[in-house]
Formats: sequence, structure tokens, C-alpha cells
Amino acid sequence: MNAIALRQFLRILLKSLSADRPAAAPGGGEAIVPVSDAPLILPPFGGELGHEVRSFLGRVEPWLRSGWKILAKRPDLYPSGTAIVDSAYFAQESALLQKYGAVRLGLSYHIPAAGSAQPASIASLTIALSQLPQPIRLNVQNIRDLLQEAQFESELRSLFAPYLLRRDRPLTNWDTTLLSVTNFLSYEHLADFTNIVVPSYRPSAFEQPIATCDPHVGVQLRSRSEWSPDRNSNPQRVLTWAKQAAAHLQLPILIYGHPQGAYLPEGLIHTADRGVENLLRRELGFCGSVRLCLRPIAAGQI
Repeated sequence: MNAIALRQFLRILLKSLSADRPAAAPGGGEAIVPVSDAPLILPPFGGELGHEVRSFLGRVEPWLRSGWKILAKRPDLYPSGTAIVDSAYFAQESALLQKYGAVRLGLSYHIPAAGSAQPASIASLTIALSQLPQPIRLNVQNIRDLLQEAQFESELRSLFAPYLLRRDRPLTNWDTTLLSVTNFLSYEHLADFTNIVVPSYRPSAFEQPIATCDPHVGVQLRSRSEWSPDRNSNPQRVLTWAKQAAAHLQLPILIYGHPQGAYLPEGLIHTADRGVENLLRRELGFCGSVRLCLRPIAAGQI
């Protein structure tokens, strides 16, 4: 059996063992159900900005065009009027991520294997079916990690339950995808290989900027403490390229990014110099003046 499929099966089994959990609902089809009355809400995408732009906005756009709305950490990226900002929800989600050490990986969540000096926990599972000549017995190692994943999924879905448990709201594939834990064999770079789906629109903050700037070379340097070091940018190398390009084009360099997730080198102008309020909205307006942009390049990729 595929290792990822087996882990998913065991998580479902572990969650079903708790008597106070509601039974799992059947999965929805891919057909988009149009909205006729009150808006139906999709779960948020809580991962990296790059993955959201590259592989999520274009996929979810047909739903939003059909009347659905979506919880959004970055509402400025979505078609006007389709994003819902719920600060209380995202504060609780942030606390939940911190509690379990979870990170968004691609379209799903990922919980790194727990590092512990204790011996790996082992559990046995017996599956008996009338069609089988004899029961199947599985010895599962690191059951502690599976329990963590199951508990995190349950708490995450409980957090979204007020939006999900409406009589007129069907279950969708997005509910499963965006509210699940996945396991890429602990290899984080696999999240970079998602297919590109280009949305049909440009954000209103790009079309109608609240701030503008002169033509420039844009640079974003990723720096996230919760990730492995090789997923962050190599500032020295990227800035060397940026300075060479800026000198050739005779343009200034503008550093993009939020102070909490980006490296902001001294001696250069930053988009965050004016403060972080409405930062993404301002940056989307600045993008119209970018002549060359160096995106966050992981140190492990160069």
C-alpha cells in the first residue's frame, strides 16, 4: 500500500476512535454548486504567497465567480468582494499551528516528525474482513506522530466548523484539501512542484494602486525561522545579482516583503519602510513599476 495513503487511512481511523467526534461526512464532487442566497464560504489558503499566486488563485477562481466566498489572510489577492477577513479565526489558526509545530506545505498542512529522545512508539492494528482468509495485522511505528496529525486535523476542522456546518452548504474537495495534513516524506521542496494555474484577473490593488513608485528592480528575500535553512534565500548571492542587474538597467533596487517573513538588508529601500499596514496592497501597486523582479529563491536551489 502507498505509504501516504496508509498514513491517511490510519489518521481517519484514529479520529474515528474518539466518541465525541462527529462522524466523517461523505466527500463532495468537483462540480461547482452555484450560490443562490447567503454566501457559502471556502476554507482559507494559509501558505506561502508564492504558492497562493502560482497554483491556488487560478484554481479557486471558478468557485468565486459562481458566488462562493473564501476566508483569506491576503484578501487583496482575490476578486473584489469575494474575500472574507476573520481576524479571530486566523489568530486561533496561528495558535493551533504553533501548538503542533505545523506549517502550510503546498495546498495542505505538514507536521514535521517529532524529535524525541524516547523510543519510537509502536501500535498494532488488526483488520479482519469476511473476504479475507485471515486477518491483516499491521505494526505501526511512530504512532505518536500519527496521533499528532489526527488531533491537529480534528481541531483545524472544528475551527472552520461554523462556516462548514450549514444545512445548505455541500462538502467540497477544497474542504478536504485545505483542512488536511499531508506527508511528503518530510521533503519540503516537493511543495515547489505544484502546477501553475494563472487566474483570469489582476488584483484591484494592481489596477487601482493606493501608492506608486518609480521604475525599479524588485527583490524579495525569504527568511522564515520555522523552515529549514535551505528553504530561505541566500541574501548575499541574490543581492549580488540584483545589484548587477540594477547597474545594467540604471534603476534603483526596492526590497519587497514583510519584516516577519523576509530579510530586509540595510542600506536599501524597503516597501515596509512606510509601515506594514496595507503592505501587500501597496506592493501590488508597486508591481506595475517593476522592470525586473527576483523572487524568493531557496538557498538549496542555487
